[in-house]
Amino acid sequence: MQQAGRGTSYCRALLKDQQDFEHGLLACGDKGPCVVQVMRNRLRQISSTKRQFTGPQLGREALLDFFGKDRGLPLGPTETLEARSIRGLSISPLPRAFLPENLTLSWGFEPHNAQLQTAVFSGPDGKVLALALVDGLYKQAAGESRLPAEARIRLFVRDPKRLPSLLPSLQSWAAADALGMNVDCSGSKTRVCTHRSQYHMPIVAYRLPCTPGKLDQCRLPVPKVVDSYATLTLPPPLTTLVPKPCPITR
Repeated sequence: MQQAGRGTSYCRALLKDQQDFEHGLLACGDKGPCVVQVMRNRLRQISSTKRQFTGPQLGREALLDFFGKDRGLPLGPTETLEARSIRGLSISPLPRAFLPENLTLSWGFEPHNAQLQTAVFSGPDGKVLALALVDGLYKQAAGESRLPAEARIRLFVRDPKRLPSLLPSLQSWAAADALGMNVDCSGSKTRVCTHRSQYHMPIVAYRLPCTPGKLDQCRLPVPKVVDSYATLTLPPPLTTLVPKPCPITR
């Protein structure tokens, strides 16, 4: 339920049959075979729900479909959009977080270089909707209150109308990233977590397609993030920026 994420359809689907499962266990009493069968059925339910709401793991084909003719878009003298994106996804398996509207956020980094990262938004069908190149953001030292001057997030989208819905989750992920992705936000860490969750992240957005050599002309105005999705839930062993798992209701 923590991995499903608060407020997501995935979370609600997991809860839907939970009470029936618990009643089934109680009805079994001390009959061992009955308990095993009820638990087996519940595991099948959960597995089916996961397949329905989490979508496939991010693959190279989905990335190439997103890049299209822009795969060779130069980002500098020696690097293209495709090459830089793949560098930041060079771990396996990629961590994932599940977002409202049945979206998934996957991310990775370059081996031995957590300062070079890529984060990818995809839909329930696995189609890539947006991609962010993240540099110099991952926590470098304890006690820092400001991000390094070189920190930046370059977000590429094909549908600019999606920006307002994607930015809160990207802002929240970036805040967790700046904290080191492994911080308990309770107790003495509350202040620094609150600071990071409200910190203005250096996000620059670009639309695709874009003419090579004219990247600046493809910049998009970045809407103000009104409500950062601060309850973004990251999969174990990572922790949440603000630990608020899927609420259990009776």
